Amino acid sequence: MDIPIPAIFSGHRATGYDDFVITYIPFYRSIMDSLPALIAQNVLTEEGPVLVAGCGTGNELQEISFTHPDWKLEGIDPSPEMVAQARKKLTGRANVRLINGYVADLPDEAHYRAATLLLVLHFVPDDGAKLALLQDLASRMLPGAPLVLLDIFGNSAELASNLETLRALIPPTTDPVTVAERMRKLPERIHHISEQRLTSLLLEAGFRLPQRFFQAAIYGGWITRKEFG
Repeated sequence: MDIPIPAIFSGHRATGYDDFVITYIPFYRSIMDSLPALIAQNVLTEEGPVLVAGCGTGNELQEISFTHPDWKLEGIDPSPEMVAQARKKLTGRANVRLINGYVADLPDEAHYRAATLLLVLHFVPDDGAKLALLQDLASRMLPGAPLVLLDIFGNSAELASNLETLRALIPPTTDPVTVAERMRKLPERIHHISEQRLTSLLLEAGFRLPQRFFQAAIYGGWITRKEFG
């Protein structure tokens, strides 16, 4: 199932993405720094590439390819502008393949030994599309392959409370009018779900019970595995 590209992934919103994540995602740099080790600790085989789904401007691919230059990596994203930025950022990284498209466009065979899905799922409606994306991932991953997720989560009350926490964590030099406007509009622009709903979707898609390894305000990080059976 193809998901329309959100407006945030085109125009100035695409070119300004890297500045946005550093400003509005607490500890983003630390998450990127720890991602290669988190994957390495959980992969079960040296065979097959690692998939970065929704690779955006290539931040995850940059970190993983630098730490593990011997790994084969594939990044896929539906936004041509984001992929173009990733190509520039990853110039000379022979172990990285970039694809403009959707996970559903990838070959059907299960051959990825790990995958990441960072800051993607909250843009996908929970009308069958979230489940379809997770199923598309699961069907292309080897049994036992780890999936690392980072997403905005929480029911409406949890999100409202955690947005206030996020406001306190944003660098004080950020324009307060811009911050207030983003905080106001964010619940309308995303398709957030509770952690319980995320768990249900992962189990239905063919993954194991996820383990949360990170939370800062509205953002949560989980690791799970594709079922062996």
